[in-house]
Amino acid sequence: EIDPERILLSGNGEAGLFYALVTLSQLARHVALTLQASLGAMRIEDWPSLENRAWVNWADALYSSFTEQTPGADRAPEILSGFYEYLDRLAIGSKLNVYSWLNPTSIRYENKAASVYSDRNAYLSIQDLGRLAGYCRDHHVEFIPALNGPSHAVWLTSKRPELILKGYNNYDADPTDPRFFQNYLLLQDELV
Repeated sequence: EIDPERILLSGNGEAGLFYALVTLSQLARHVALTLQASLGAMRIEDWPSLENRAWVNWADALYSSFTEQTPGADRAPEILSGFYEYLDRLAIGSKLNVYSWLNPTSIRYENKAASVYSDRNAYLSIQDLGRLAGYCRDHHVEFIPALNGPSHAVWLTSKRPELILKGYNNYDADPTDPRFFQNYLLLQDELV
């Protein structure tokens, strides 16, 4: 509620109050962008239509042709800061609360058996991923590291071509082969 004397924010719990603050920041941004002098008096009551408001980010290193030595290419800290910027501007600023992060080869895995799936251009450590997950938690966003599979499992089939599903594309893994889930769960264990 905004009136000439005060701004009053309330919400259902900590997350509700956080989202009330997000609404106020959206209004303030609108005032600035439209060159208005101030926020007018108003009362807003809103709540999400959907309990879970999710989005997926898929920008895996495996699909990049550059390395950190490529002129003009972003370095690992710049790429990581881009994820935080993405969270602040798109996700948190739009009140999305589930972030499915689908970038399996962008991680430098610590587990020796899993490290074979780190792309040569991998730019995130497991600690970086943990900090990103913590940032999400602090902003009422559930962070879900994800893996493709069995379809679009190029992270697996590029390293283990014997697991390509016969008669399908080279990025489709065979889920009937027990080695598919052995490898899938190997990465999930480190990601989670």
